[in-house]
Amino acid sequence: MNEENNDDVEIPTDVIDRVNVGVVAVSLSLYEEGMSLVELIEVTGIRESDVMKSLEFLIDHRMVRQKMNTDFYYVSNFKKMLQFLLSSGLMFPIGDQISKTKD
Repeated sequence: MNEENNDDVEIPTDVIDRVNVGVVAVSLSLYEEGMSLVELIEVTGIRESDVMKSLEFLIDHRMVRQKMNTDFYYVSNFKKMLQFLLSSGLMFPIGDQISKTKD
């Protein structure tokens, strides 16, 4: 694809949503103490409505929890989150990356 056609590419909404969930999940996993909604928006660069939608997905699937009476969110099930990221194609096992570089 050349540069002239880059602006014409339409990315499906479900792909954008999946990537947003992955970005929010990875961002939260970097901070053990959790992050506020404002911090997540600032760190990810994603709109508030999309961050909220991603958080709702992660909470519904029991990967993230919200601290009581606050706007802080933290990873509650890292293993489940990692499995989700791998199965969604948002992360790749390090072994796969190493074997690809050797080829």
